[in-house]
Amino acid sequence: MRILLIVIQYLPHRLIAALAIAGLMVGLVTTRVVLSVASITIACNALLHPNVGMHFRAWYSDKGKMLFTLLFVVYLLSGLYSSNIPAWWSNTQNKLPLLAIPFGFTYVESRFKGWHYIWLFIYILVMTIAGITIMGNYALHYAAITESIRSGNAIPTPMNDHIRFSTSLAFSCIAAVYLLGKATVQSNRWWRITLIIALIVQLVIVHFLAVRSGLATIYGAGMLLVFHTMFRRGGMWKGLLSIGLLLSAMVLAVILIKPLNNKYKYFKYEWELIIAGEYKEGHSDAQRLLSTLYGWEVAEDNLPWGTGTGDIREAMTEHYRTHPSTETLTPELPHNQFVYTLAATGIAGLLVLIMAFFYPLTQTSMRKDWLVQSFLLLLFISFMTEHALQIQIGMTFSMLFSCLLPVVLRPDQKKAL
Repeated sequence: MRILLIVIQYLPHRLIAALAIAGLMVGLVTTRVVLSVASITIACNALLHPNVGMHFRAWYSDKGKMLFTLLFVVYLLSGLYSSNIPAWWSNTQNKLPLLAIPFGFTYVESRFKGWHYIWLFIYILVMTIAGITIMGNYALHYAAITESIRSGNAIPTPMNDHIRFSTSLAFSCIAAVYLLGKATVQSNRWWRITLIIALIVQLVIVHFLAVRSGLATIYGAGMLLVFHTMFRRGGMWKGLLSIGLLLSAMVLAVILIKPLNNKYKYFKYEWELIIAGEYKEGHSDAQRLLSTLYGWEVAEDNLPWGTGTGDIREAMTEHYRTHPSTETLTPELPHNQFVYTLAATGIAGLLVLIMAFFYPLTQTSMRKDWLVQSFLLLLFISFMTEHALQIQIGMTFSMLFSCLLPVVLRPDQKKAL
């Protein structure tokens, strides 16, 4: 035991923590293995430490972290009434970042003074490199990928998850704008030039990816920034002009960027089918809407506790099969995190989910900050259109920045953007 304590004492904890956070960021655009290893590493780094007691006390005393823990407990307890135990256990394992990442950040919060902007800068560099790689592949296979987009498919992205990649890239753009507004960055010529180049490159890529949730995040954050300018710093006319320019840019992007134009046409076609009541296999928008509607019906049938996370898939499959118009379709889980959570864990799960991820709205210093508002907007859009927390990359991204943003903002709490 004494040897173990000596080893723990001399571990390079700062280096391990930095590598773990960088690993979480790199894992978002590489492999799930990197995400898993990084999540375990950041938690073990805080656990295997001479001051581990301090870390546990910081964990217990943080209401936001305890809400994430409570959400994990809700998923865990749903096994008491789930008949499919293997499915419940798999779902519970997927929720371990709710424990690992917040606990791991108890070490980071107290030992990386002055790193608050560096974390965002690293993330922006990672996303820029990943985006350039993707666009290079698109250029090499332009004709084939463009034809695929016309059929409703997406530009190939890491882990075959174009939605999560687009929203991650959109948040990188937001982070770049946030940093460019800081005096520390403005006074550093190389930081400023790097961020401007990265922002331009990423904005182009987000539009070429043509993922609606990513674009909604970009333009929604842009609107929030305009409102900050209008109502906090004056300049009503400048604000109205900015809104006009933002809307014009959005329209021009749809007209001029071919992948985005193709996606718009396909989206229009899909909604014509939805209005006509045609929920066909392979039509993603129709299937998303249908899965959410059915998820709501499953939730109503299983109030107040839900089906249990182990049985939600079986409940959805049965619901699809009992409707003659959808009995031949491939059953899907609800493409809405709020509906999914209500259906699987009931009212208690839904309330804890909302409290856990939107807890910053109760903190005056955070809810007034544009970066936090933009992140919460991203989460809301993501939760409304996907069961984001059932996917490892979605869960890790949500937890990483839910824990990292308070660290980033702490030096600027008195002066929100």
